[in-house]
Amino acid sequence: MTIDLAPIFTSSPVEFAVANDAANALGLQAMNRAFAESHRLLVLDWQHPSWWFRPYHHALTDTADRPVGVFRG
Repeated sequence: MTIDLAPIFTSSPVEFAVANDAANALGLQAMNRAFAESHRLLVLDWQHPSWWFRPYHHALTDTADRPVGVFRG
């Protein structure tokens, strides 16, 4: 999956929010197609503690519970 992020950063705040949500949804959908339901990934982000990410279960939870998104806008 490739997403051109340049237009996201030059858009209005509303368009940025929508594009941010779309990029996160597309990334999560791609991971759910690529990995088995039981598969987990280790998320490494220098600004946050590392944590286990299960794409299938992550898609079923509220977005407020997510430490970081697929796209960190």
